[in-house]
Amino acid sequence: MNLKKESKAEIILYSWFLEHGIKPYLNRIDKKISQLFKYDIFKTDNPKKPDMIIYSPIMGYCAIEIKSDENSRDIRGSCKIIDYHNDYINNVINYFINNEKIDIKQFLIATNNSPKGKLFLQESIEDNMGLNKKSGSIYAAKNKIIPRYEYVRTSEFVRTLWASWKDRTDVGIGVVLSSCLDTKEENGFPKIFTQIKEEKLLRNGIIKPCWKQKWVNL
Repeated sequence: MNLKKESKAEIILYSWFLEHGIKPYLNRIDKKISQLFKYDIFKTDNPKKPDMIIYSPIMGYCAIEIKSDENSRDIRGSCKIIDYHNDYINNVINYFINNEKIDIKQFLIATNNSPKGKLFLQESIEDNMGLNKKSGSIYAAKNKIIPRYEYVRTSEFVRTLWASWKDRTDVGIGVVLSSCLDTKEENGFPKIFTQIKEEKLLRNGIIKPCWKQKWVNL
């Protein structure tokens, strides 16, 4: 069956999420995909929307923009997830499943390589606890603030994404990767490298919200 490259990526991720107890929903009815398996969809009241919604028992509902690794430019273009995020927090769009409005907790980017812990096809991997790493990186990896292992291009991509993200609220932005980055094994379960808002108590007693990068199970 001749499927679009993005549809192939969607099928890979759909199956991976289901395997690990995460419920996926696609953004449309696709006749070719429907011939392969039955799936559920989500709806919106605005045509500009991401490719998939998932429900995670840990994170709740998350919106995902999916790209194929066949074109690096397409992956870089997925930074439009920021636009989807801003539309959501500014009430330009609402999301529905089974005609019920849902709350989105994270806006994420994924590719068919996410189960391997990376976004791009060709990438080198680094150990964040390696001998050449600074103490801050080692501390963050030990405390699971960042992955133990990171693919270089994916690492640069997600940090550039965060740097471009200005309009911050309780809804986070990040990427879907894999627990294989904890052990360097080939297979793993879904995890996300994202930003989550926390409250910080200042010396003067004022509570200030702050955003911190988090490496968490999905």
